[in-house]
Amino acid sequence: MAPSVLLYTILFTLEDKPVHKNQYIQMFLIWLSYVIKSKSLNENDTLCLIGDRYTINYLKHETPFETIAKLILCKFYLLDVEQPKTLMEGCMLKYNQLVLSDVISRINYDILVYTDIDVIINKTFKTLVVEPNTIIIHEESAFDISNFSGGIPENEKDEFLKCNSQIKGLSAGKFIIYGKSNAINIFNMIIKYNLVKSNYYTLEQPLFNRAIYNYVYIDKKEIRLYNLNTYCIHYTDVSQMINNNNCIFIDCNGNPGNYIDHMEKMLNVLCITNANTN
Repeated sequence: MAPSVLLYTILFTLEDKPVHKNQYIQMFLIWLSYVIKSKSLNENDTLCLIGDRYTINYLKHETPFETIAKLILCKFYLLDVEQPKTLMEGCMLKYNQLVLSDVISRINYDILVYTDIDVIINKTFKTLVVEPNTIIIHEESAFDISNFSGGIPENEKDEFLKCNSQIKGLSAGKFIIYGKSNAINIFNMIIKYNLVKSNYYTLEQPLFNRAIYNYVYIDKKEIRLYNLNTYCIHYTDVSQMINNNNCIFIDCNGNPGNYIDHMEKMLNVLCITNANTN
Protein backbone atom coordinates (compact mmCIF):
# COMPACT_ATOMS: atom_id res chain seq x y z
CA MET A 1 0.00 0.00 0.00
CA ALA A 2 1.21 3.50 -0.81
CA PRO A 3 2.22 5.69 2.15
CA SER A 4 -0.67 7.63 3.67
CA VAL A 5 -0.66 11.43 3.64
CA LEU A 6 -1.92 14.05 6.04
CA LEU A 7 -2.29 17.37 4.21
CA TYR A 8 -3.20 20.35 6.35
CA THR A 9 -3.34 24.11 6.47
CA ILE A 10 -4.40 26.86 8.87
CA LEU A 11 -7.03 29.60 8.63
CA PHE A 12 -7.82 32.13 11.33
CA THR A 13 -9.23 35.55 12.09
CA LEU A 14 -7.45 37.59 14.73
CA GLU A 15 -9.41 38.25 17.90
CA ASP A 16 -9.87 41.97 17.19
CA LYS A 17 -10.85 41.62 13.51
CA PRO A 18 -14.31 41.06 11.93
CA VAL A 19 -14.63 37.59 10.44
CA HIS A 20 -16.77 38.68 7.50
CA LYS A 21 -13.96 40.95 6.25
CA ASN A 22 -11.32 38.23 6.38
CA GLN A 23 -10.40 37.53 2.74
CA TYR A 24 -8.16 34.66 3.81
CA ILE A 25 -11.44 32.74 3.93
CA GLN A 26 -11.89 33.19 0.18
CA MET A 27 -8.23 32.32 -0.30
CA PHE A 28 -8.81 29.06 1.55
CA LEU A 29 -11.70 28.20 -0.79
CA ILE A 30 -9.40 28.74 -3.77
CA TRP A 31 -6.72 26.61 -2.08
CA LEU A 32 -9.22 23.85 -1.36
CA SER A 33 -10.54 23.83 -4.92
CA TYR A 34 -7.00 23.31 -6.22
CA VAL A 35 -6.38 20.49 -3.73
CA ILE A 36 -9.44 18.71 -5.12
CA LYS A 37 -8.58 19.46 -8.74
CA SER A 38 -5.00 18.22 -8.29
CA LYS A 39 -6.21 14.74 -7.21
CA SER A 40 -3.44 14.71 -4.60
CA LEU A 41 -5.47 12.77 -2.03
CA ASN A 42 -7.35 9.47 -2.02
CA GLU A 43 -9.32 7.36 0.45
CA ASN A 44 -6.16 6.39 2.36
CA ASP A 45 -5.26 10.01 3.06
CA THR A 46 -6.47 12.76 5.37
CA LEU A 47 -7.11 16.48 4.92
CA CYS A 48 -7.28 18.81 7.91
CA LEU A 49 -8.09 22.48 8.38
CA ILE A 50 -7.02 24.09 11.66
CA GLY A 51 -8.85 27.32 12.40
CA ASP A 52 -10.61 29.31 15.06
CA ARG A 53 -14.23 28.46 15.74
CA TYR A 54 -15.64 31.78 14.50
CA THR A 55 -13.89 31.56 11.15
CA ILE A 56 -14.89 27.93 10.68
CA ASN A 57 -18.49 28.75 11.58
CA TYR A 58 -18.51 31.54 8.97
CA LEU A 59 -16.90 29.23 6.44
CA LYS A 60 -19.59 26.58 6.95
CA HIS A 61 -22.61 28.88 6.88
CA GLU A 62 -21.72 31.89 4.72
CA THR A 63 -19.63 30.43 1.88
CA PRO A 64 -19.90 27.55 -0.64
CA PHE A 65 -17.50 25.54 1.52
CA GLU A 66 -19.83 22.62 2.24
CA THR A 67 -20.69 22.20 -1.45
CA ILE A 68 -16.99 22.13 -2.34
CA ALA A 69 -16.16 19.83 0.58
CA LYS A 70 -18.50 17.14 -0.77
CA LEU A 71 -16.00 16.62 -3.60
CA ILE A 72 -13.18 15.67 -1.21
CA LEU A 73 -12.33 11.98 -1.62
CA CYS A 74 -10.46 11.45 1.66
CA LYS A 75 -11.14 11.82 5.37
CA PHE A 76 -11.57 15.48 6.24
CA TYR A 77 -11.30 17.11 9.66
CA LEU A 78 -12.17 20.64 10.76
CA LEU A 79 -10.30 21.41 13.96
CA ASP A 80 -11.56 24.54 15.70
CA VAL A 81 -9.45 26.31 18.29
CA GLU A 82 -9.48 29.58 20.21
CA GLN A 83 -8.96 32.78 18.21
CA PRO A 84 -5.33 33.90 18.17
CA LYS A 85 -4.54 37.40 19.39
CA THR A 86 -1.55 37.91 17.07
CA LEU A 87 -0.26 36.70 13.73
CA MET A 88 2.51 34.84 15.56
CA GLU A 89 -0.04 32.96 17.67
CA GLY A 90 -1.96 32.12 14.52
CA CYS A 91 1.09 30.82 12.66
CA MET A 92 2.08 28.67 15.62
CA LEU A 93 -1.18 26.72 15.20
CA LYS A 94 0.48 24.73 12.42
CA TYR A 95 2.89 23.29 14.98
CA ASN A 96 1.24 23.24 18.38
CA GLN A 97 -2.01 21.67 17.21
CA LEU A 98 -0.14 18.79 15.57
CA VAL A 99 1.41 18.14 18.98
CA LEU A 100 -1.46 18.99 21.35
CA SER A 101 -4.67 18.07 19.53
CA ASP A 102 -6.20 14.73 20.49
CA VAL A 103 -7.98 14.66 17.14
CA ILE A 104 -4.81 15.01 15.06
CA SER A 105 -2.71 12.79 17.31
CA ARG A 106 -5.10 9.91 16.54
CA ILE A 107 -4.63 10.30 12.78
CA ASN A 108 -2.25 7.73 11.34
CA TYR A 109 -0.09 9.04 8.51
CA ASP A 110 3.26 8.31 6.95
CA ILE A 111 3.84 11.64 5.21
CA LEU A 112 2.94 15.08 6.52
CA VAL A 113 2.36 17.78 3.91
CA TYR A 114 1.77 21.39 4.92
CA THR A 115 1.15 24.46 2.79
CA ASP A 116 -0.03 27.94 3.66
CA ILE A 117 -3.32 28.76 1.97
CA ASP A 118 -1.53 31.12 -0.42
CA VAL A 119 0.44 28.16 -1.84
CA ILE A 120 -1.59 26.68 -4.67
CA ILE A 121 -1.23 22.94 -5.29
CA ASN A 122 -1.21 23.06 -9.07
CA LYS A 123 -0.65 19.32 -9.69
CA THR A 124 -0.59 16.24 -7.55
CA PHE A 125 2.37 16.00 -5.19
CA LYS A 126 2.05 12.21 -5.31
CA THR A 127 4.46 12.29 -8.27
CA LEU A 128 7.23 13.28 -5.87
CA VAL A 129 9.40 10.40 -4.68
CA VAL A 130 9.37 10.77 -0.91
CA GLU A 131 11.49 8.29 1.04
CA PRO A 132 11.24 7.44 4.76
CA ASN A 133 13.10 9.82 7.08
CA THR A 134 13.26 12.66 4.61
CA ILE A 135 12.26 16.31 4.80
CA ILE A 136 11.53 18.23 1.61
CA ILE A 137 11.44 22.03 1.85
CA HIS A 138 11.63 25.00 -0.48
CA GLU A 139 15.06 26.65 -0.21
CA GLU A 140 14.55 30.35 -0.83
CA SER A 141 17.66 32.49 -0.35
CA ALA A 142 20.63 33.19 1.90
CA PHE A 143 20.32 31.63 5.34
CA ASP A 144 22.10 34.47 7.13
CA ILE A 145 19.38 37.09 6.62
CA SER A 146 16.96 37.71 9.47
CA ASN A 147 13.94 36.35 7.57
CA PHE A 148 15.42 32.89 8.11
CA SER A 149 18.02 33.04 10.89
CA GLY A 150 16.84 35.89 13.10
CA GLY A 151 17.36 35.09 16.77
CA ILE A 152 19.32 31.87 16.21
CA PRO A 153 22.35 31.86 18.55
CA GLU A 154 25.63 32.40 16.74
CA ASN A 155 27.15 29.18 18.08
CA GLU A 156 24.26 27.21 16.55
CA LYS A 157 24.66 28.99 13.22
CA ASP A 158 28.37 28.14 13.26
CA GLU A 159 27.59 24.47 13.88
CA PHE A 160 25.10 24.40 11.00
CA LEU A 161 27.68 25.93 8.66
CA LYS A 162 30.32 23.44 9.75
CA CYS A 163 27.98 20.67 8.66
CA ASN A 164 27.00 22.39 5.42
CA SER A 165 28.58 25.66 4.34
CA GLN A 166 25.95 26.06 1.58
CA ILE A 167 22.78 25.98 3.68
CA LYS A 168 19.91 28.16 2.52
CA GLY A 169 16.98 29.87 4.17
CA LEU A 170 13.99 27.55 4.32
CA SER A 171 10.38 28.48 3.66
CA ALA A 172 7.99 27.60 6.48
CA GLY A 173 5.08 27.96 4.07
CA LYS A 174 5.36 24.53 2.45
CA PHE A 175 7.09 21.37 3.55
CA ILE A 176 6.89 17.59 3.45
CA ILE A 177 8.05 15.39 6.33
CA TYR A 178 8.15 11.60 6.06
CA GLY A 179 7.57 10.12 9.49
CA LYS A 180 5.01 11.20 12.08
CA SER A 181 7.57 11.03 14.90
CA ASN A 182 9.96 13.27 12.94
CA ALA A 183 7.25 15.89 12.51
CA ILE A 184 6.29 15.81 16.19
CA ASN A 185 9.91 16.07 17.32
CA ILE A 186 10.57 19.07 15.08
CA PHE A 187 7.35 20.81 16.10
CA ASN A 188 8.14 20.33 19.78
CA MET A 189 11.46 22.10 19.16
CA ILE A 190 9.67 25.03 17.50
CA ILE A 191 7.24 25.27 20.42
CA LYS A 192 10.19 25.32 22.83
CA TYR A 193 11.96 28.08 20.88
CA ASN A 194 8.76 30.12 20.90
CA LEU A 195 8.85 30.30 24.70
CA VAL A 196 11.30 33.17 24.19
CA LYS A 197 9.03 35.81 22.71
CA SER A 198 10.14 37.15 19.35
CA ASN A 199 9.12 39.75 16.83
CA TYR A 200 10.33 38.69 13.39
CA TYR A 201 8.97 40.04 10.11
CA THR A 202 8.56 36.45 8.90
CA LEU A 203 6.91 35.46 12.20
CA GLU A 204 7.82 31.88 13.17
CA GLN A 205 9.98 31.12 10.11
CA PRO A 206 13.34 31.62 11.90
CA LEU A 207 12.17 29.18 14.60
CA PHE A 208 11.32 26.70 11.85
CA ASN A 209 14.78 27.06 10.28
CA ARG A 210 16.44 26.64 13.65
CA ALA A 211 14.50 23.46 14.41
CA ILE A 212 15.07 21.86 11.00
CA TYR A 213 18.82 22.46 10.99
CA ASN A 214 19.26 21.40 14.60
CA TYR A 215 17.29 18.22 13.96
CA VAL A 216 19.15 17.34 10.77
CA TYR A 217 22.71 18.49 11.53
CA ILE A 218 23.13 18.64 15.31
CA ASP A 219 20.83 15.91 16.62
CA LYS A 220 21.88 13.77 13.63
CA LYS A 221 18.64 11.82 13.35
CA GLU A 222 19.75 10.23 10.07
CA ILE A 223 17.31 12.49 8.26
CA ARG A 224 17.93 13.45 4.65
CA LEU A 225 17.06 16.99 3.65
CA TYR A 226 15.95 17.71 0.08
CA ASN A 227 14.62 20.84 -1.60
CA LEU A 228 11.37 21.48 -3.45
CA ASN A 229 12.89 24.06 -5.76
CA THR A 230 12.35 22.11 -8.98
CA TYR A 231 8.66 21.74 -8.16
CA CYS A 232 7.83 25.15 -6.75
CA ILE A 233 7.64 28.56 -8.38
CA HIS A 234 7.00 31.97 -6.88
CA TYR A 235 4.30 34.18 -8.26
CA THR A 236 6.97 36.34 -9.91
CA ASP A 237 7.68 33.36 -12.18
CA VAL A 238 4.03 32.64 -12.83
CA SER A 239 4.46 32.72 -16.64
CA GLN A 240 6.40 29.46 -16.27
CA MET A 241 3.47 27.51 -14.89
CA ILE A 242 1.65 26.88 -18.17
CA ASN A 243 4.34 24.77 -19.83
CA ASN A 244 6.18 23.57 -16.75
CA ASN A 245 5.39 19.92 -16.08
CA ASN A 246 7.25 20.07 -12.77
CA CYS A 247 5.20 22.94 -11.34
CA ILE A 248 3.44 21.41 -8.34
CA PHE A 249 3.37 24.37 -5.94
CA ILE A 250 2.72 28.00 -6.85
CA ASP A 251 3.66 30.32 -3.98
CA CYS A 252 1.57 33.50 -3.94
CA ASN A 253 3.52 34.90 -1.02
CA GLY A 254 3.42 38.51 0.09
CA ASN A 255 3.71 40.71 3.14
CA PRO A 256 2.66 38.71 6.24
CA GLY A 257 -0.89 39.58 7.23
CA ASN A 258 -1.60 41.64 4.09
CA TYR A 259 -4.40 39.60 2.55
CA ILE A 260 -4.83 41.91 -0.46
CA ASP A 261 -1.26 41.21 -1.55
CA HIS A 262 -1.84 37.44 -1.44
CA MET A 263 -5.38 37.45 -2.79
CA GLU A 264 -4.53 39.42 -5.94
CA LYS A 265 -1.82 36.92 -6.82
CA MET A 266 -4.09 33.93 -6.18
CA LEU A 267 -6.82 35.39 -8.38
CA ASN A 268 -4.33 35.99 -11.17
CA VAL A 269 -3.12 32.38 -10.93
CA LEU A 270 -6.75 31.23 -10.97
CA CYS A 271 -7.35 33.17 -14.19
CA ILE A 272 -4.20 31.87 -15.88
CA THR A 273 -4.76 28.23 -15.00
CA ASN A 274 -8.46 28.33 -15.97
CA ALA A 275 -7.65 29.98 -19.28
CA ASN A 276 -5.11 27.26 -20.12
CA THR A 277 -7.01 24.47 -21.90
CA ASN A 278 -4.03 22.15 -22.37
